[in-house]
Amino acid sequence: MARYIPENNYLETNYAPIGGFQESMCNRCEAYYKMLYEQGLTDSPFPPICSKSVEDVALKLDINSFSSREEYEDATILMDPMAWAKAEFDWEPRFYQRDMIYCSSRWKLYRLGRRSGKTEAM
Repeated sequence: MARYIPENNYLETNYAPIGGFQESMCNRCEAYYKMLYEQGLTDSPFPPICSKSVEDVALKLDINSFSSREEYEDATILMDPMAWAKAEFDWEPRFYQRDMIYCSSRWKLYRLGRRSGKTEAM
């Protein structure tokens, strides 16, 4: 039977709320899977298939590629799920919902409790 090693060890913190992270979701994910690989629980150092954070896609747009500033702003809003949700619904995510939305991995599993806004971020 495989061992489960959580990304965040709540027993060590006595179940204290996390309240957000200082480093990016991608860096945390890479470090977590590297640790799992070193423990012998995965076959490769980074098994997820992803293209890093979706947030970075909109940042790579060149304003000179668009005919107007308005067209550029519309494109960045459409390519960024958070900006789109803010523009359309005036919705602000919780810190963990931000990670869930920006993750580009094809397969994901989130272990969240009741009333944590899971379906808001799907």
